[in-house]
Amino acid sequence: MTEIKYESLRRLCSQFNKETLKQELRKEYQPYIDHSQNVYIWGTGLLGRFTYKQLKHSAILRERGGVIAFIDNNKNLAGTLIDNVPVINPDMVNTNDLIIVCSRSFREIEKQIERTLSNQCLYCQILQFLDDGLKEWNGDKALLDSLGNLDVYRENYKRIFQKCADETSKEVVDCILNYRFTMKSAWIQKAYDRTNENGDGVEYFDSGVVEPQNGEVFVDCGGYIGDTVLAFLNFTGGIYKKIYYFEPSMVLYNKAKENLKDVRDVIFTPAGVGEKAGVLSFAGAGQDDFGHIDEDGTESVDIVALDEIVADQPTFIKMDIEGAELSALKGAAELIKKSRPKLAICVYHKSEDLFEILELIDSWQLNYKYYFRHYTKGFSGTILYCIP
Repeated sequence: MTEIKYESLRRLCSQFNKETLKQELRKEYQPYIDHSQNVYIWGTGLLGRFTYKQLKHSAILRERGGVIAFIDNNKNLAGTLIDNVPVINPDMVNTNDLIIVCSRSFREIEKQIERTLSNQCLYCQILQFLDDGLKEWNGDKALLDSLGNLDVYRENYKRIFQKCADETSKEVVDCILNYRFTMKSAWIQKAYDRTNENGDGVEYFDSGVVEPQNGEVFVDCGGYIGDTVLAFLNFTGGIYKKIYYFEPSMVLYNKAKENLKDVRDVIFTPAGVGEKAGVLSFAGAGQDDFGHIDEDGTESVDIVALDEIVADQPTFIKMDIEGAELSALKGAAELIKKSRPKLAICVYHKSEDLFEILELIDSWQLNYKYYFRHYTKGFSGTILYCIP
């Protein structure tokens, strides 16, 4: 029997599923809970507060006094209260207590705990596998869907490896899948490290994958505050033809216009990008971050299709649009087929994005080479590059 090189493929070729992961996690982490005296939550943001509310009803705390404190590195928060629970700094933690990490930067916090404390810790997402009474977490939906729909996606995940253009891409995909299948943050760290070994670690413009060309026409979908445009200027040395910027959040759009006021030949469009023009419900349009299309959203935003609005032939399209990437690509199909631009597409917002976006583009038979890279030490930051 041929040895399977990648750990995630080994799992995909076995009977591994969500139930077997639950058994693995309970075997590993239940002793942490059984032997701890108290529980801390590391993180005072939305995820930490959500975890605290969940734990109030958890069997994990039934024989304990509840969460005794929130932990935060910000010394200014020490002594404040969250729901009458004190916030403390890490140097005030008792050594025999369990720390539940509630941060998108979970790998960095885990490393800090390893360096400075002797406490056991676990990432908050794991809790739902240890206590059946807990609701599934709102965040990291892609991770949970990967497990819940594994039997549906199993063959699609396998085919990704066949499409990768280089070994680094296969190893990055293996790491991302292993993280989804084990919830071990070390796999995310490995994906990040592997990405930086073969490039300069510049998201969307990685020198190990993409090179600038004369007369670049850049299309920035999900332009945020203009930071990607500024990175594009550095990528091209300021030599380009035109930039198209799209952002549905007016808060971010206005910041971008200010940040890019001295940048030439930018066409600003205050709209989201989708399969066809229209108006959609949106959540977070007035916030600084994490705005996204949501049928339950309370705001409305304009949506445009790139096929209908981009007059030039693009040479480079970037998309980071909070899960709307597949729809936006469908709305840019004719433009992409005609121009064969470089593509840098985020594929981490939904579990199926990892393969569905590649499969859609590949179905157009444009002879692209496909590369995967990962640019953060958290779940986000996985990019699919399509290079003509």
